[in-house]
Amino acid sequence: MWCDVHPGDAILVSPMLHFAEVVLGDSVLAARYGEGGAYVSWDQYLEPGKLEAWKKLDADKSTLSLPYNKQMDMGLIALRLYRLTGEEKFRERAWRIFCQFKSRLQYFDNHYVWNYWEPQGLWDLDEAGQVRHWVNVHPHRNYQAREVAFIAEAYHTGIVFDQMDLERILRTNLEVMWNGNAAEP
Repeated sequence: MWCDVHPGDAILVSPMLHFAEVVLGDSVLAARYGEGGAYVSWDQYLEPGKLEAWKKLDADKSTLSLPYNKQMDMGLIALRLYRLTGEEKFRERAWRIFCQFKSRLQYFDNHYVWNYWEPQGLWDLDEAGQVRHWVNVHPHRNYQAREVAFIAEAYHTGIVFDQMDLERILRTNLEVMWNGNAAEP
């Protein structure tokens, strides 16, 4: 159903990049091990408006667009690569991923709600025009917890999300999701 290659790689590489941030953030460790951070990269990233490499697939043979948690796995990698290298292209990629997610946040009664997945293009619809997957808030809290962690990382890197966004997400958790019972939340 999903094409999990990219988020799988992101989940694998994320702790490695975090480790690199720790090493390069410590002058003693950076002096001793910093040159080990050189790497070779290959990627293919299609920019909107520059889709020459796009390959059209029949909708019934394509995979679905990724849910937001998997998109943000890749956004986290771009954030960490930006912080490690200072290369603007990584900041831009992270910004695009997190902006796409933020554009889907629904503001209601002073808090945010968001769906686990939403169609991102015609490939997510069947021949009758119906979505090929369910669209709703995920019933398991660990999905939203992970998404909130991604949002916090983007905020602390200074992209897309601001203090008001964090306050709205906090209200989502304290006033909407939490039952108020500290013993059995």
